[in-house]
Amino acid sequence: MVTVNAGGLSEGVFESELFGHVKGAFTDARADRVGRFELADGSTLFWTKSPMFLSTCRQNFCAFWKRGISSALARPPPALNVRVLAATNADVNAEAAAGRFRQDLLFRLNTIEIHIPPLRDRREDVDLLAQHFLHGYSQRYRKSISGFDTAAIKALHEHAWPGNVRELDHAVNVAYSFRPAHPSARLISACVHRLLVNG
Repeated sequence: MVTVNAGGLSEGVFESELFGHVKGAFTDARADRVGRFELADGSTLFWTKSPMFLSTCRQNFCAFWKRGISSALARPPPALNVRVLAATNADVNAEAAAGRFRQDLLFRLNTIEIHIPPLRDRREDVDLLAQHFLHGYSQRYRKSISGFDTAAIKALHEHAWPGNVRELDHAVNVAYSFRPAHPSARLISACVHRLLVNG
């Protein structure tokens, strides 16, 4: 899987990331660069924050999808077999109705739509996600922590999670960093509670 964050890049940079460019196409193009589409050939291109890029790139994307050619910055790519998976927290239908997102692009992307409610509306997932993040940090830092105590779980469930899953990940990361010194100890609730109340 190849990922590209549309929201974190300017129009020109994003276009180069997506389609690639040839040497000399612009000032800093010192060498040919393969775009993410070509890198994802035979695989999936995961495209986050999909409506958050500008009009020119949207037009080039539609042209690329329809005719199999890239932008003027790059050479025409070979025939590609790429699955596009797009994710956003915006209401894309409303964006399209307001003219901020091309409807033809929406129709091409929206073959299958999966709506995932915010974390505050699926409290049953908090425990599983928190344990998943804790396991990841235990593996990364090679310090095993067996889990959360009752007070920590209560604090996690009572929090509103305005930052959604990323906020939960951050909370677990910070709580793990301030865990008790004993490697086998359960993650202390005081840290989680303090983080969620004061954060």
